[in-house]
Amino acid sequence: MVTTRTQNGVVRKATAKALLLADEDAFAIASDDEDDDGDFKVSKKRKVSSSKRQKASGNAAASSSKTKAAAKPRRRGKDLSLLPTMPLDILYEILCQLTPKDLLNLSRTNKLFRSTMFGNQMLIVWRAARDAFDAPEPPDGWTEQKWAGLLFETTCQSCGKRGVVNVDWLLLRRACGTCKRAHLIYGPRIKSRFPGYDPEMLEYVPHTHTSAWTKGWWSNRTNSKFYWDDDIEEVADVYNYGYDEDWIDDRKELIAERAEMVKVYQDWLEQMDKFKGNATAENREKRLEAVKARFREEGYEDRDLDKAISVYSSGIFAGTPHVTNAVWSRIRPKLEPEVQRTMNERIMADLKPLVDERMAILAGLYDAYLNKLRPSESCYCPPIDFLRVNPDVIKVVEADEDIDITEKDFQPIVETFGEYVSKYQDDTEKELLKLMPTGIEGVEDPLQLARVVLRRDRRARPELYWYTSNSMEPEDSFLIGRDMVCTHTWERRRRMELRPGVFVDVPSKYELNSDGSRACGSIIIIAGLPQETATIAEMDAKDARFVCKLCVSMDGYDVFTWRAAVCPFHSPFILL
Repeated sequence: MVTTRTQNGVVRKATAKALLLADEDAFAIASDDEDDDGDFKVSKKRKVSSSKRQKASGNAAASSSKTKAAAKPRRRGKDLSLLPTMPLDILYEILCQLTPKDLLNLSRTNKLFRSTMFGNQMLIVWRAARDAFDAPEPPDGWTEQKWAGLLFETTCQSCGKRGVVNVDWLLLRRACGTCKRAHLIYGPRIKSRFPGYDPEMLEYVPHTHTSAWTKGWWSNRTNSKFYWDDDIEEVADVYNYGYDEDWIDDRKELIAERAEMVKVYQDWLEQMDKFKGNATAENREKRLEAVKARFREEGYEDRDLDKAISVYSSGIFAGTPHVTNAVWSRIRPKLEPEVQRTMNERIMADLKPLVDERMAILAGLYDAYLNKLRPSESCYCPPIDFLRVNPDVIKVVEADEDIDITEKDFQPIVETFGEYVSKYQDDTEKELLKLMPTGIEGVEDPLQLARVVLRRDRRARPELYWYTSNSMEPEDSFLIGRDMVCTHTWERRRRMELRPGVFVDVPSKYELNSDGSRACGSIIIIAGLPQETATIAEMDAKDARFVCKLCVSMDGYDVFTWRAAVCPFHSPFILL
């Protein structure tokens, strides 16, 4: 007879760290195979039309011999049917690498595995799995399998609810809050729940000091005792039908032993939680390093990767340390934008002094171009900032640091200043027409209507609400007509994201000033002109003057033109 290593009592003991890491990897692999949104990919069968089905059936007989010859052998699916047929020593070697939780899951596969895993010959496997985690030995009357279920699973032992973390070590039960409320009985209420039971028998029933409602704070009040109803009935069956001194001694010893072992169990659990947390943190660090290695292959630098991603980034916090091609293709789109943003911010921070110098050169050339124009033309030209987002300008001003940029490099852009300005003015005209209020259908030039009031777009640049509401200058808030809008300038600019992480200042946009438009409509009516169709030229030709009855001082009333009356509009205005 061949003596196996198991029969010799030599079974290789797996370390707790290896078992925990394997358990973490198994969970992470399952999570990696799923979509991050929680959706699984489900294949759908395509429906075949009846005509195609008939055609296929007609050709089936003619090609049946070819089909049988060309058919590939079917691949055997993954199952555990061969496991019980393995040699005993090999089977022991495999099972001794599993965690207690894996052994429990294996024993629930079918009846054959259950009878095998619960046999006496498997006790050495269960002990080896428990010893790998330095777990305490099971109490008297507990099997290795039952003890493993209490220590390593997180399901309620009464209802099967998952995610129950805490164990009541005095009762040796893992129960959810619902089951605790249903089964735990406060000591003084035993008589009402079990009227025929002798209260003295409670001395032999295990009890706890924490109920479902106290959530731990009652644990210091040892005079308050809570009993599990099944334990009461179990003791009552013996107590009411006869017992001896040995039984009493055993029950007292059991209760005393549980009280002594509570600290041992709690210390072990805290140690396991700490060890598992360390193993999980190690897995995350390895996954992070694997992701960084992938990014390095794409040309990114560590100084950008260290700042952009961490173990808490999406796709890194949970998962295996091994980043496969499938995992990389899924998490790369989530992480790469932030890496690119960080890289662009760093590059532009280093390049900003040169960019400012080069833009200053371009600004001098632009001023020279404006000086050649007539004042009536140059006043409609936008500030130099509008060229910052031009692709031709970007190539020059954001050139490498070792390239010396001079006026000569801007000459192709200088030669097309007129085209750039014309395009900007056309685009601005189109944007202004989109802002026109309703009810102007049929008007040839809506921008010449006196009741249309525009202002600088406050939404284009995030600002504090009290700053935007109190500090916007009147000349930015009340712009009437094309001439007033297109010749208006201001120091505040709009922030535009040129690319991820790179923001530039460009001329601000406009929006409709609804309050100003209503005020202007009232002024037009006071002037005696139709509100809907009155033009700026008609209001200027009327040259009316207005005073506000509420704006009176020692010197009398302030007098306003119609444009000035719109800005500090107060009711009632009167026409002089």
